[in-house]
Amino acid sequence: MKKGPDYILLLFSAIYLAVHFIPDLGGADVMGAQWLYTSIVDLVVFGYLLVNINKYKEAIHAIFNSRFSVIYLIYFIWALISISYAMNAIEAMVCLSRLASTFLIFVNMSVLLYKKDLSTYYTYICVVLSLILIYDALYVIRGFVNNMDSMALDQNILSLTGNNGNKNVMAASLLIKVPFALYLLVTGNFFQKIIGLVTVFLGVFAVFIMNTRSTYVALLLIVLLFCITSIVFLYKNKKKLGFQLLLFIIPVALAFLSANTVLSNAIKMQETQSAYGSVTRRIGDINIVSDGSRLHLWWAALDYLKKHPVLGAGYGNWKLASIPYEKERTNDLYVPYHSHNDFFENGADLGIIGIVCYFLFFIVLGIVTLRLW
Repeated sequence: MKKGPDYILLLFSAIYLAVHFIPDLGGADVMGAQWLYTSIVDLVVFGYLLVNINKYKEAIHAIFNSRFSVIYLIYFIWALISISYAMNAIEAMVCLSRLASTFLIFVNMSVLLYKKDLSTYYTYICVVLSLILIYDALYVIRGFVNNMDSMALDQNILSLTGNNGNKNVMAASLLIKVPFALYLLVTGNFFQKIIGLVTVFLGVFAVFIMNTRSTYVALLLIVLLFCITSIVFLYKNKKKLGFQLLLFIIPVALAFLSANTVLSNAIKMQETQSAYGSVTRRIGDINIVSDGSRLHLWWAALDYLKKHPVLGAGYGNWKLASIPYEKERTNDLYVPYHSHNDFFENGADLGIIGIVCYFLFFIVLGIVTLRLW
């Protein structure tokens, strides 16, 4: 494989990332149009790899012989088999199409990335993702400030979905790009560090505005992981260590103070009590059991796994299997689509094989990461 920038790789990466800007196209949910777009891109990239199979033969062989790929393939095949016994086969096929699309993304990008000079490629991608994060963060901040006078706080926050299904997805979309900006902050040249600083500040500011407790927890984990690994690698160079920590901690701290001030001012303008609040208030509300609903969902999924340990309900069918558990707690038309724990939900959907494979994804990737370090 040739060294340096691979323009085919960069092109396909950009096309994949463009899914972020695909609108709902008049559909009931933007997710449908975005999955359709991703599936089309999957087929185009996969077709390119097949046409040039001699060029990528070594990469394909290596990818499908990796432990992670083998586990992923077992998981996918078992999910495919589950259509035959699923509570609702159509629902299983719909959800499986998304899994197939995700599996193809993994295969396509892994093959294209095989033995590439990632130091060059990764910087390009981090710049692109940082610019997208700036765009999204400004959308959130500007929208929130503009609506402070005309909307109730809850309504204001819930309206900040961007090109996503809901505000929780929007918050996760913001946060998942922060580490890419952090990469520029740590490894980039002067101009790239400036982009990283601005991006981290605006991105974290927007995350705090979104009032999503799960992203607060995830952000804390990112901060802790960054601090711990910085200390491990740079403890002998205290000057560089201090500079690197400050580069990240200062914009995060400023974003926290700024967002907390803006939210506190918004609360003062409210005529009624809001479910949302300042950053400090929402952090204080973090509790894994909350009102008991999440804990109930977890135990329900585990109970279903216990009663159906081999097969489960079928891929994507937990939303149906949960109805007998939910009917004892609510009279609402809608039930939770997910158990809010991917491990338990995979067990409920696919039995022991599903939950074990899903658990092994993280174990294998963790081992690979440690070996790279």
